[in-house]
Amino acid sequence: MDVSAHVRSKVLQIRHCIQGQNAVPLSWQHQVLEGTVERLEDKSLLVRKNSIALIKTSLEHNPFSAKLSLAELCRQYGTEDCQPQEIRNKMKCLLLGCYVKLQQVCT
Repeated sequence: MDVSAHVRSKVLQIRHCIQGQNAVPLSWQHQVLEGTVERLEDKSLLVRKNSIALIKTSLEHNPFSAKLSLAELCRQYGTEDCQPQEIRNKMKCLLLGCYVKLQQVCT
C-alpha cells in the first residue's frame, strides 16, 4: 500500500477502468475485490469514493450474475439467517443443562 492517498486513488481509478472493459481475469477478480473492500476504511475520501465505484462496477460486470436469481438468493439468505438463532438456542440449552448439573453436584 502506498503512503500517498493520491496514488491509492489513481490505482482504484485504473482498476475501475479495466473492470469496466471486462479486462480483469476471473482468477484475479476475487483478489482485486478483496483489496478494494479493504480500501473502504481508508482515511482519504477520494480513496473511499473510488473503492465504492470499483465495487459497483465489479457488481455490474460480474460474469456470474446471469446465474444468480433473486429468489434463490433470498432463499439462501433465509436459511443462513436462521442458523445463528438455532446455534444460540442450542447454546442456551447446553448452558442450562450444565447449570442444572452443577447445581446438583454442589447440593
